[in-house]
Order: sequence, then structure tokens, then C-alpha cells
Amino acid sequence: MIMTIVNNLFTIFLLYIYNLSLYGKKDKKNISFYLAWGILFTILSLKEIIKINIPILNIIICIVPYMVITYVMYRVKWKSLLTYTFYYYICAMLSELLTYTFLNFLLGITYDEKIGNLIQTVTNLFLFVIIRLFLTRHSETTYDLKSMDFWGIFIVPFGSIYLLLVFCNPQTDVFNIKTFIAICIILLFNISSYYMYVKTQENIVLQYRADFLEKKNKDYIKESKKITELWQKISEFQHDSKYFSELDKVRYSNVVAASGFGQMISKSGCVMVDAIINNRASYADEFNISFELNLKIAADVKYISDDISILLYNLIDNAIDANKVYNGERFIKLSIKTDIRNERSMLISISNPYEGVLKKNNNGDYITSKADKHAHGIGLRSVKQIVEKHDGEMFIEDNNNVFRVNMILFNMDSEYESDKNQTRK
Repeated sequence: MIMTIVNNLFTIFLLYIYNLSLYGKKDKKNISFYLAWGILFTILSLKEIIKINIPILNIIICIVPYMVITYVMYRVKWKSLLTYTFYYYICAMLSELLTYTFLNFLLGITYDEKIGNLIQTVTNLFLFVIIRLFLTRHSETTYDLKSMDFWGIFIVPFGSIYLLLVFCNPQTDVFNIKTFIAICIILLFNISSYYMYVKTQENIVLQYRADFLEKKNKDYIKESKKITELWQKISEFQHDSKYFSELDKVRYSNVVAASGFGQMISKSGCVMVDAIINNRASYADEFNISFELNLKIAADVKYISDDISILLYNLIDNAIDANKVYNGERFIKLSIKTDIRNERSMLISISNPYEGVLKKNNNGDYITSKADKHAHGIGLRSVKQIVEKHDGEMFIEDNNNVFRVNMILFNMDSEYESDKNQTRK
């Protein structure tokens, strides 16, 4: 009975990490979260105690509660749920086959009621290897599988199987305190090794993202300065256009369009903001994305140009990328306002449609659907850093397939930044 509980706890652990990788982190681990997994654990334990000898009924008892819990807690589409549940239980059956083959053909051990729990433990360890291989390839935070990663996945579980067979002689009564302690330690060691591996991968990815983010932000700043200078020239030409011939105007219009300013929806007078918005709106137009702008900022306000350029580029580019894969009406709605009582404060809101179901990782950050999984969430993370830098707040909503980012930032003028730098010195 005790060994059944231990094995079922390990099974719940396998299901949990499987769901975590596939469907992302659940928003809140409240009492209903633990209650749901507790109910599944209880069902699995009762199944072992009652010992129902009808295979199809055993499968239903295992699968249906898990699917209901996953559907309710993770808001999964039925198609994905059926596919991944089927895959998991195919892996479970494959693990059982490997266990019986390993014990019978290689060691000459036949099934016996006395070693039923030992067989279940070995089966779980085989399943652990298969699941880890799948999650390593599926995870959005994992790089190409290196040889050390590959062997690390195999060594601990297979070494555990060997130790189990050494500590627990299958030909004798396996239900004793030595066996129980050995199996518990081995299973805990496997769980610990998994989390150590995940933590190591996360640290590697964090460093990668920090380097990637720094480079990306430098590129955005460089691009911002370039198009701002170009927009300044365009604005000056528009102001003096009455002195030019019609031919010169046509030629200049062609140059303007070729430079990425086909859409001129932003005319606030704040050169850097207008340049970025018009440039990205023109790019969005190439993908039939309508761009709705609500801009109420003072033309003479001196914002911190680097931060604003990084912020706007990331927000708009993320929205464009989401629209590219959306099958319905494509749009971007951007609102930027300054507080009339304090022009150093800025309110920004941007919304766009998205396809499918959004997922979050272990840290609660949104996971991208892009092919480059290494750099997922970089844009929003960069935005969050700028918001925190300016003592602001950011709120994200994703309802009815519309993704919306709302934020308020304070102290957005260069004078304040200069004051801060002087204070630091």
C-alpha cells in the first residue's frame, strides 16, 4: 500500500511536468489546483487497491479524470488535449513493455504479485526517460540537445533502475523498510536531478536573452536615430514643398515611400515618435494590417529617446508578428497619451488579435509561437524593464483572442534622467 502511494505520487509528478511544458504555467496555484491533482492521485490509488481486472475500464479511470482536470485548469483545446493525452499513454504502455522485456528477457524475472510495485517503479523510470526526451525537444527554453544533455537524461533514471535491482532482490519479498527507503531516495533523486537540469537550462537561457536583448535594443536605438533623421528631412520638405516643382514633389514622394514612410498617420510634431510609428505602420500595411492611432502628446516634450524607441519598436513589432499568423481581420490599435497634469507621465495602450491559445512559462511570462524559441518573450521583457525603470506599471490582458498591453510610465523626460544620473554620481 505504501509503495503504491509512492509510485502514484511519482506518476502525478510526471503528469505535472508534462502539462507544465505543453500548456505553460497555471496563473495561480490555489487550493483548487492542489485539490484537482489530489483527486487524481486518490483515483489512481483507489484503482490499485480495488484492482479492477477490466483493462478498458482501467484506462478510462486513468485518462478521463486527467483530461477533465487538464481541460479545466489549463484551458486547453480538445484537439490538443486528445493528441497529447494519447501520446502520454502510448509512452506509458511503451514503458511497461520495456520493463517486462528488460526484466524477463535480460534478467529472467517473471511477473509476480510480490514485485508488482517494483515493476511499477521501473516502468515509471522508463517513462521518465521518454517524457524527458520529449520535453527537452518540445521545451521553448531548450537549446539543441548536446551530448552531455543527452547522457544526463539517461544516466540518472537508468542508474536508478540498476540500483533498484541491486537493493531490491526481485526473488525475495520486496516489501520491507530497506526497499521502501531505497525506492523513495531513488525517486527523490530523479525528481531533484530533473529540477537541477531545468534550473541550469534556465540560467543559460537567461544569459543568452540578456546578451540578445542588449544587442536588439542597440539595433532599435540605431534604427530609431536613422529614421528620425530621415523623418526630420521629410517634415522640412513638407513644410517647404510650396517652393518645389510638382516633379520634385513626385520624386520625393517616391523616395519617402521607399524609405518606409508610405503610411503617415502620426503627425504629433514629436519627431522621434512620429518617425517610429509611421515607419512601423508602413511595414504593417504590407501585411494588410490596419493601424488605428490615438495620439495625444505634446510636440515639444523632450522624452528619453532611447527608452521610447525601444518601447515602441518592441510593442509594435510584437503586434505585427501576431497579426502575420492571424486568419481573421488584422489590426493594431495604439494609444499614446501624456498626462495633462504632468507631461513627464505617459499612458500607452496597444492591442492586436492573436491566433490559438497563449501559453506561459514557469516564470509566468508569455511564450511566443515563433520558431526562435531561444529568444521568446524578449520584446515584452524589454518593455517591462523600461516600465520598471520609470516607476510605472504594466497590465496584460488576453481575452477573446485580443492581446492588450496597458502601461503607465512616469518621469519620461530627459531632464529627470539627467537629474537621476547626477544623483547616482
